Amino acid sequence: MSGGPADVGAVDDVAFVRVRRAEPHDLPAVRTVLAAALATDPMMRWVFPGDEPRPDAVAAWLAPAVEGYVLAGSAYVAETFGTAEGDGPRVVGAAAWQVPTPTTAGPLPAYLPGARVLLAELVGAEHADAVLTGIASTRSQRPEAPHPYLHLLGVDAGARRRGVATELVQAGLAELAPDGHAVVETMAEANLGFYERLGFVRRAHGSLGAGAPDKHTLERLQG
Repeated sequence: MSGGPADVGAVDDVAFVRVRRAEPHDLPAVRTVLAAALATDPMMRWVFPGDEPRPDAVAAWLAPAVEGYVLAGSAYVAETFGTAEGDGPRVVGAAAWQVPTPTTAGPLPAYLPGARVLLAELVGAEHADAVLTGIASTRSQRPEAPHPYLHLLGVDAGARRRGVATELVQAGLAELAPDGHAVVETMAEANLGFYERLGFVRRAHGSLGAGAPDKHTLERLQG
């Protein structure tokens, strides 16, 4: 369900960007950045097709996963420091990884436990089942071997074309996938070239269901 270097919001007068591990106090900013960036992603347009404020719905659905990643130490933020005196850091990008642990048996799950209950509250039980069935149906596109999985990635519009998305992904690769092996999925064809430039190659693609976008799975085998 990863996005890509999506762009939202605005950043004025940025002096430089720093990427670091996300900490618990970053949770509100991480949720906001990811929800706003991913609200226009083809996946989220399918999941939340109604007229409700999509960023709010996305934020609510992703909240448990985002919190889990931050607390597990597998999420990163990119923050800017303005040029004006007294400007503090501002989070303008975030990435969250699902990482196998020594106790993980078999491949990573297609979606997190409890996802159906939460999604059903947001879009209704019938559509929630269709969404999660679609996600599960393409689970076989991922490799069976344990692998770090880039689940979520989003960047503010004003921070785009500064290499922020690239730095976020590279930070995760360096610390969470030191052997270079990682997987990402995207429903936006426009993101394929971005991931390929980072060493990912297309592994497979398949439809999530009627009216849904295709899911593209990319794998990175070496650094």
